[in-house]
This record gives sequence, C-alpha cells and structure tokens, in this order.
Amino acid sequence: SVVVAIGTGRDHLKAIRESKSFAISILDAASQGVMNTFFKGGDPFEQLEYAKAPSGCAIFENALAWFDCEFTGEHASGDHVAVFGTVQTGKATRAGEPSIHLRKNGLGY
Repeated sequence: SVVVAIGTGRDHLKAIRESKSFAISILDAASQGVMNTFFKGGDPFEQLEYAKAPSGCAIFENALAWFDCEFTGEHASGDHVAVFGTVQTGKATRAGEPSIHLRKNGLGY
C-alpha cells in the first residue's frame, strides 16, 4: 500500500476519485523540474512527456521507477487529503537516487 498527500483544491484529487486509480513516478534530482510543473497550476501534462501505465494513468518514462495504483480510500487532514492506494504493478526503470523535496519549513518528503 501507498499513501500520497494532495491539496484539497487540486484537479488531480478529483481525477483520482473519478478514475479510482493513480500512478506514482519516482524522480531523481535531475528530474526535479518535472515536479515543479505540478505546483504552477493548470494542466502539467500539457507541458510534460509521459507514457501510460496499465491503468491509463500518466507515468514519466525517464523516472527511476513507477507504481500503478488502485485507489482504496482517503482521509482529509487540514488542507490536504491523504489518498491511499494498493500497488497493482510497477517497474524500476534505471538506477539512481530518488529526489527528496524539502519544504521551506525544512520538512522533507
């Protein structure tokens, strides 16, 4: 099982609820710019190259690895929703160190 936190106002949360699936791409430091497009608003997939996981969800081909997940539930917590999923399939695509995003307050994820 996996859990991801998504802002309550994000279109991605609505899409997960509707499709009952989501994918997670594990990025390295060289791919950090990919993540930044998700914080700018609008549809980040219009700006990025991606492939489709078996569920049809977007995965980044240059990611270190990816997981294709079935949505199993959620829990609201402040301005985010914890989205729970069961990994259906995945793939390690290449070796490398995963990127860690550090917030301004010093907390990492």
